[in-house]
Amino acid sequence: MTRISGRVKKIWERAVLLVIAAVFLCSCGVNASVNSGDSEPYTTDRDSALYTSVPDTTETVTAEPITSETVEPVTSDSEPETSFVEESTSEPETEDMSPFPKLTEPINVDTEQLYTDYNRKSGGRSALYDYTDDKLLFQTGGYYTKIYPASVTKLFTVTYARTILRLDHILTIGKEINLVSSGSSRAGIKIGERYRFGEILYSLLLPSGNDVAYAIAAECGKVISNDYSLSAKKAVNAFISGLNQYLKELGVKKTKIVTPDGVADVNHFTCLHDLVLISKLVLSD
Repeated sequence: MTRISGRVKKIWERAVLLVIAAVFLCSCGVNASVNSGDSEPYTTDRDSALYTSVPDTTETVTAEPITSETVEPVTSDSEPETSFVEESTSEPETEDMSPFPKLTEPINVDTEQLYTDYNRKSGGRSALYDYTDDKLLFQTGGYYTKIYPASVTKLFTVTYARTILRLDHILTIGKEINLVSSGSSRAGIKIGERYRFGEILYSLLLPSGNDVAYAIAAECGKVISNDYSLSAKKAVNAFISGLNQYLKELGVKKTKIVTPDGVADVNHFTCLHDLVLISKLVLSD
């Protein structure tokens, strides 16, 4: 009887402990549910108990779930806010400033009309020469008819000057640049400046600097005269005289040069034949 009562007591004590443990676990589960704000009771299934005892944090990150409706995708519509779009918006202004139209289609050239228009503008005298094959492709108007070369005169000037000055020859700009006609094209050189001949040729040919043409002519005139005390006008005249003699030796047919820059003068002329001749010399240099 004593053994039975002792066993009953132990079983009773174990049962009480199990009940206390069960109550404790239940109270922990309720507290966890309250703290997480989960209104649904936790399941009692044994296999899912480990997962249901932990609150789902994905539901507590934000008040609203993030979906494709609430997040705006990044598209090209947002590009106007970038600096790149601001630069592209200024392109039309650049196009408007250009004197040339923007080409959107290939141009079909009417060759016959092109020749007709060119001949009309050039007084009916033109020539196209193939330097590589050494042949005249076409020519209109008189090949030896007198024409006025204007700034093409600078080709005559530079060709003759190349026979007098080395490319590393130093030129000192003098008062000869005051002989340039007002309103004509200039490179902007100043009296007292010093340049190498090879360098100043760019200022002669690219911007068609009439002041450079006179500077080169005066320097060459002093060199061929062997007299650096010559006045600007006498030095330029010495150059012009030597240039015309040089052209005759080359075989020109109808050319007379009176200025080194080509400013219009009735006594200043050439012809297509002579222009082709001098152009060949320039290209071969």
